[in-house]
Amino acid sequence: MRKRTERRRRDDGGGGIRGEAVGLPVSLWVRSPGWRDAQEAADRIGTALPPGGVLLPCDNGALWLTRDTPWLTRSGDEEDPMLKRVIFRLTARIFKG
Repeated sequence: MRKRTERRRRDDGGGGIRGEAVGLPVSLWVRSPGWRDAQEAADRIGTALPPGGVLLPCDNGALWLTRDTPWLTRSGDEEDPMLKRVIFRLTARIFKG
């Protein structure tokens, strides 16, 4: 009986545990001689995703996207100095209605 209860609790119909946090690294690549263009793009994304996150309604439920820690990191490319990479760390939670 216990296994059946656990299985029902875990199965939200979306392939994951209801409300379970999933980390999502997202990369933004920008070709530019400096970091200005990449930082401006990162700032626009940061404005669209405030620290408290965004709740997006979808498929009889919702997707909650929040910032993870560290929120973003930057790195260049060893072979191409014009290529800039900004890595965002997000957390996603799915809630079914």
